[in-house]
Amino acid sequence: MRTRKLNLKTEEQKRLTELQCSINQELHSIRELDEERKRLKDDDIKSMIAYYRAMTDKIDDRRTHIHNFSLQMLAICITGGLVLYTLYAQGLVLPTLFWFIEPVLLVQILFSLYSAFVYGKQSAFNYAFLEASVQEHANKWKWFYRGSTTLAKISTRCIRRSRSFNNTVEPYLEGLHEFVYDYAQETLDTQISNNIQQLYVLRVHNYYKNRFYLELTKIRQWSIYWIFVVPALIAVTYLVSSITGCPILK
Repeated sequence: MRTRKLNLKTEEQKRLTELQCSINQELHSIRELDEERKRLKDDDIKSMIAYYRAMTDKIDDRRTHIHNFSLQMLAICITGGLVLYTLYAQGLVLPTLFWFIEPVLLVQILFSLYSAFVYGKQSAFNYAFLEASVQEHANKWKWFYRGSTTLAKISTRCIRRSRSFNNTVEPYLEGLHEFVYDYAQETLDTQISNNIQQLYVLRVHNYYKNRFYLELTKIRQWSIYWIFVVPALIAVTYLVSSITGCPILK
C-alpha cells in the first residue's frame, strides 16, 4: 500500500476543504471539555482501538483461511484432473464418469484461481485513508508507521540491501528523534485528537476487511453451487443426446 494523490476538480477541492475545516472544529471542541471527561473519553478511545484491532485480526485470519483453502483446492483439482484424464486416455475410466467429474474439477480450478486473484488485489488495495489529501486526518505518529514521513525513507529492499546512510541509519535516528519530540510535546488534548482519528482509521480499515471477507465468501459459495449445476447441465446434455440419437460426449 502506498499514499496516492487524487486529481480533484475545483468543486471537489472546495468540498474537501470544507470537510477538513469541519473536522478540525469538532476536534477543537474536545479541548473545551473538563479534564475528567477528557481522560474518560481517552480511555474509551484506547479500548475501542484495541477492539477494532482485534476484530480486524480475526477477519484477516478468516480471509487467510479462505485463501489457503482456495490454494489447496486448486492443487487438488489440478492433480485430480490430470490423473482422471490419464486414466480416461488409457481407457480405465468410463467416458460418462469422466465427463461428469472433469468439468466439475475444471470449474473448481477456475473459481480457486479467481479467488486467489481477488485475494491478491485485496491485499494490495489502496484504502481511502491513504490518499495524500487526507493525511492530516489519517494514521497518527504514535499508532502506525504511516504516521511518520521519516520512516518511509528507510530502505526495505531485501535483495541488494541498501547500505546507504541516507536511507538506513539516518532516517531511523531522525524518526526516533521525531518520536521522542512528539511524545515530549504531547498534551492530553493532542493525545485525544490523535487517538480519535486513529480510531476512525481502524474502524474504516475494519469495514474494508469485512467487505473483502464477504467477497471471498461469495466466491466460494458460488463454487459450491456450480458443483451441482455442472453435473445437471451434463445430465441434460446426455438426455438430449439419447433422445436425438446424436452422441455429444464421447
